[in-house]
Amino acid sequence: MRALAVCMLAAYAGLHSYSTSRSAWGELVTDETRVFRIDSAAQQIVRTVRAWRGGISEPDAPIGRWLLAVVQMFGASLTNLAENVDVATLERQVKADFLPDRYSQPVAERTVLEMADGIASTKGTNDVGAEDIAFACLAIAGYRLKGRARSATYVPPSPSTSTATPVGAASRADSTPGHVLEQFGDDLTLKAQAGKLVELVGRAEEVQTLIEVLCRTTKRNPVLVGPPGVGKTAIAEGLAIRICRGDVPDLLKGFRVFAMHPALLAVGVQQQSELQERVKLLVEEAIAGRVILFIDEVHALVGMGGDAGANDLATLFKPALARGEIAVIAATTDAEYRRFIQGDGALERRFQPIRIQEPPRRATLELLKARAEGLARARGVHVGNDVLSWIIDFTGTYLRSRFFPDKAIDLLEQCVAFAAAKNLNELSVEQACSVGERMVGMPADIEERIAGLSSTLVERGLLSVADTSALVGNLHVHMRGLGVSPERPDGVILLFDSAASAGELLGETIAEALYGSVTRLVRLDFGRLSEPQSLSLLLGAPPSYIGYDNTAPVHALLQAPWSVVLIENLQGAHPIARAVLEKAIDNGFFTDAAGRRIYLSDAVVIMSAGACAVPVGGYLNPETTYDGAHDAEPRACAEQILGTPLVSLCDVVASSLPERGADALSWFESGLLTRLADRLAQRGLDTTWHPSLYSWLAKQQRDGMCRNEWERLLDEKVTSVLLGWIPPAGRRIAITVGYRDGELAVAETPPDALPVVAHTDPAREASF
Repeated sequence: MRALAVCMLAAYAGLHSYSTSRSAWGELVTDETRVFRIDSAAQQIVRTVRAWRGGISEPDAPIGRWLLAVVQMFGASLTNLAENVDVATLERQVKADFLPDRYSQPVAERTVLEMADGIASTKGTNDVGAEDIAFACLAIAGYRLKGRARSATYVPPSPSTSTATPVGAASRADSTPGHVLEQFGDDLTLKAQAGKLVELVGRAEEVQTLIEVLCRTTKRNPVLVGPPGVGKTAIAEGLAIRICRGDVPDLLKGFRVFAMHPALLAVGVQQQSELQERVKLLVEEAIAGRVILFIDEVHALVGMGGDAGANDLATLFKPALARGEIAVIAATTDAEYRRFIQGDGALERRFQPIRIQEPPRRATLELLKARAEGLARARGVHVGNDVLSWIIDFTGTYLRSRFFPDKAIDLLEQCVAFAAAKNLNELSVEQACSVGERMVGMPADIEERIAGLSSTLVERGLLSVADTSALVGNLHVHMRGLGVSPERPDGVILLFDSAASAGELLGETIAEALYGSVTRLVRLDFGRLSEPQSLSLLLGAPPSYIGYDNTAPVHALLQAPWSVVLIENLQGAHPIARAVLEKAIDNGFFTDAAGRRIYLSDAVVIMSAGACAVPVGGYLNPETTYDGAHDAEPRACAEQILGTPLVSLCDVVASSLPERGADALSWFESGLLTRLADRLAQRGLDTTWHPSLYSWLAKQQRDGMCRNEWERLLDEKVTSVLLGWIPPAGRRIAITVGYRDGELAVAETPPDALPVVAHTDPAREASF
């Protein structure tokens, strides 16, 4: 009769995938022979947990195993069931070799199913689904539920009914990390035990100082201060590795290192009080457990969640920091430390600064060797020591705005990715060189580019033969990094008086010839810097001033260091602005308002100063007066205008352009006409320019004619006439445009006619 009853119960429950034997029912039926009706998806979760714990004869499974089964079924959608669920972190923690106590507490299968059944009843059904089990597992693990299960809470069994330690019953005095730490922090100790952290190389002295500060009784809070990319985070990770190995003093054994980012604390917060409560809980959990907090970008705490110095997050940390109740490793840059930490004296006193500088070459090479070995295992690409040495030399020369070891590691990773993408087992120096040049934006085929620039400058009449030779000679030396002063720009050109009008044309020509695009021209108008305080228009606003976080004009060089920098209207700049420019050219970098260096080392600098436009009492060299002697040696005249120190830094000084023939600037008109033809083609008008038009434009040329005048001439004389030829939408017309009998002539081009490519051909002009 008992066997018959069991069979009837099985049919009623609908658990057809389970065995009807007594041992199989033991996990689903209580001592009172209670049966749970669960659907197929819920059955899958139960089967998965049973398989992990070795069958029904094993002790109860940890709640972490239940959570992992739920994560595998629901994935990212689990965040819809409970608050503050980080699925990636949850999965990582429960998959680890050891579980945090919060997830390692055993829980009876009956307990999970009973709570899931209660949640299912809230929707008026007797069937337990996978979502109900997920709700139950999250509640047992201590999460606050959402949706229809919001009111459901987990009440741990009393000691009289269960010998297992109930999940979530530990007090705040328990020495285990809690909910806030796990949700908003990253357990570096856990990563170190799983072998996911890179071994620290060459930082023994810094780590020793770090450990000494952590062993203090009060204010055991080191702050790592240094430029971005020097390895501040790696030092904190190195400490976590040493703790896992036990290679630390007894005072630090058994600690865990949790990495926190201030911005993560604000995720999902709607009210200021909620953010402050979250931080208070975090501090309490860190105090209760053997936890070392690592807070990267610690300056972000100042002003977050309240008024700076009053009720912000930094203020919430201050009492615990001062008493030594928690140990905090902070990290920030020099500029941010000066601006935020030193600006709050009470906060500064609670930290012990540790300066982190770039590692020396030997330490960087050892670090790269360790990284290369790891990459060889991961990607199957061998990188020799000769390539590693080249990487250090290359990044040191051409990535001056970044810091070791980050920039060297970045290039190494890129080189290995290049080899892996091409199925190469080994990387050569030549291949690494091509990757590095592409990464920093260095122009390829420098020899050919410089040779092409030389002929172009003379042909287009922008510089004399002597000036072109001097410029090209400097480019050959400096663009290979062989100059006596490699920090200096690759070339410095000064155009003054009548030559100043050609500054933009010369800049575009050099940018296109050397770097492949006229967009590599960065323009800085020094005419706006007529007052000392106007330097903010160039370098950015000082700290605490409006616009401090805005991008300054010189920051364009950060993204494209290989560029032409055109400094216009230098004659109108204040002497202080000219002094800043002089120092920048001499040292090879500007220093912006935040203290960051903007390098000119890989740029060509062109300065233009229209001497004749300087009014009486203008900002000329105060010790001399320009006498207007245009026939004098250009450099001597420029020194009268701008002073000897600045002019002495120039490789080429020109006061006038060389004599040009009738066709000397035909390239310019052709360039403008080509762009005009492209715009017309977008409107359905395919245009061919007849040589007679080039001849007419050449006759319009006059000395000092600037780009705007050429554009205005084309708009008035050419574009306005062609407007009437633009076809209706959906149609295309081909025309030829020339000049005849003192006016523009336009004729529709036959479909089989070849485009006109010759330049000036009188015979063809006559036949037009």
